[in-house]
Order: sequence, then C-alpha cells, then structure tokens
Amino acid sequence: MQGLQTELRTYATSEKPPKIKEKSEQEGDFFNIQSKLRSMNRPRYQPKEGRALHDINQAWAVLETAEHDRELALIQELARLRKLDEEAKRFNKKNDNLNAWMSDAEKLVAANRQDSDSSIDGQPAFFQDPPFFFFFYQQPFYLSLSFFNDQPP
Repeated sequence: MQGLQTELRTYATSEKPPKIKEKSEQEGDFFNIQSKLRSMNRPRYQPKEGRALHDINQAWAVLETAEHDRELALIQELARLRKLDEEAKRFNKKNDNLNAWMSDAEKLVAANRQDSDSSIDGQPAFFQDPPFFFFFYQQPFYLSLSFFNDQPP
C-alpha cells in the first residue's frame, strides 16, 4: 500500500510537471497560430475532433479528478489498515492474557485434583468471578465481529 502511495507521489512530482509544461506550450502555440491567422485575415484553424483545447482541458480535468480520488482512496485504505493493525494488536494482547489465565487455571485445577479436600472457597477470585471470565470471551468475539464488518465490500 505504501508503494502505491509512493508511485502516486512520484507521478505527481516527476511525470506530471513535464506534461503540464507541454500542455501550456501547446496552448501558447495554438493561440499564436490563431492570432497570426487573424492578423492576416485568414480563417481560424480548426483542430481535428477530440484535439481542440476544450477537449484537452476536459480530459485534463478528468485526470485531475481521478488523481484526487485515487489519493483519497489510498489515504482511506491506509487509515483502515492502521486501524485493523491496532485492533489485531489489541486482540492478540487479550488473547495472550486469556491464554495466561487459562494456563494458570489449568495449573490450579491440576493442583486441586491432587488435593483430596479442596473447596471452591479456597480458590482464587478469578474462579469465583464469572463476569471476569466472560469479559475475556466477549471482547475477542466482538472485536472479531468488528474486524469483519470493517472489511471493504
């Protein structure tokens, strides 16, 4: 994605300026020809269909609009990718926390199986706090839903 933005920037700074210069020189030449013909009382020069200044200016306006739209699309896509990257980091962090919690819980359960007289009252608070437990399951689920909702059509 950064490569596409670099290509667009390169086009705008190195390829487009010579074309702008060429276009302005052609306009100047056309006006010089027209003024010389007018001064000699000759009929005006009529370029072929699609090659008149009006046609060139219309095509240039279409090009400018396309460049602008492309640049906006690239900026929006980069912002979307940054957001997805941040969400993926947040998701991975929560996933790591959940895995750490699950491994601790498995160790405690394994230790409880070895003890014959264990009770729930002797367990750490995270065994007794279901909202905390569900928090870790809900957040990654909703995060993954938002990830798929943000995908372009």
